[in-house]
Amino acid sequence: MTISNKTLTQAQSMIPNPLNQITRFFMTIKMNRAILNDLKELLADRIVDNMSTKDLEEYVLNDLFTYYDKLSEHEFLDEAREYWCDEEQFNEIVQEVRDWQEVPSE
Repeated sequence: MTISNKTLTQAQSMIPNPLNQITRFFMTIKMNRAILNDLKELLADRIVDNMSTKDLEEYVLNDLFTYYDKLSEHEFLDEAREYWCDEEQFNEIVQEVRDWQEVPSE
């Protein structure tokens, strides 16, 4: 037995979508950019306030990894060199990572 697209669409339209109610609610409130930005800032502040130190640390680590992962290799290496400030210290860190990975130096 197959269900036609029309029947499926009719069935889906009968199921209430809570997001539609939320969207309609917010559409009735005329929010300007400043109110929306303040609401975003308040939400972010409340979420951070309710995070444990461990959760916050994990979130920041994941966010930084995602940020670095999206950079090109050149951009990432520039960021890393800038963080470690001098080339000698950067090279020592690279060697430590190679040792951890047991990858022979080039």
